[in-house]
Amino acid sequence: MWNLVYLVVFLISLLLSLTLTPLFRKVGLRYGIIDYPASRKVHEVPTPLLGGAGILSAFLVTIGLGFLCIEFFQPFI
Repeated sequence: MWNLVYLVVFLISLLLSLTLTPLFRKVGLRYGIIDYPASRKVHEVPTPLLGGAGILSAFLVTIGLGFLCIEFFQPFI
């Protein structure tokens, strides 16, 4: 039973990461939150900087879901 809960929480985290990262990328492009290439940098094209914020958001939502749904986290509430 609990293994299924862990699987569902993992899948929610995966889906959130896959949807939020491109969304934050578009926001970064729209508002100019971009790292431009330079002689000391590896990338050759402008790169949006908000992709990590999408992954962090998915992580935080997943942790919050864990606190609500998984018995392991209940003593910490």
